[in-house]
Amino acid sequence: MPARCCSRVMHFDVAHGILEDSELEVYKRRYDEFCTPNPLYCPIPTCSTFIPPRHLNPIHDKVNCPRCTALICIKCKQAADEVHICKRDESRKQILKNFDYKLCPSKYPDQAWAALLPPLVRS
Repeated sequence: MPARCCSRVMHFDVAHGILEDSELEVYKRRYDEFCTPNPLYCPIPTCSTFIPPRHLNPIHDKVNCPRCTALICIKCKQAADEVHICKRDESRKQILKNFDYKLCPSKYPDQAWAALLPPLVRS
């Protein structure tokens, strides 16, 4: 945990002249981790590395762990593969199936399961 003064976390710039470069890098990582709301960690038990927000791309819903290179789903924070379906998407999948809706393939190209649903039928 980063150093505190008067119940406030001390920014790493304060420690710039006090800590050695290697210690300062560790402090920066801990500061980022502590100050990140809803932090993302690698779900691989032997890794559990903190993944800083700067590694996340808002366009993609998956990210590689910088330490073990495991593919991680940003939505459900679990290990993923190329055809990963989040548990959160299960309810949406069920609704699509119940009403015979189909996702637009140009908007959701990474949703491989959408191709398994029957096409939209209109009366």
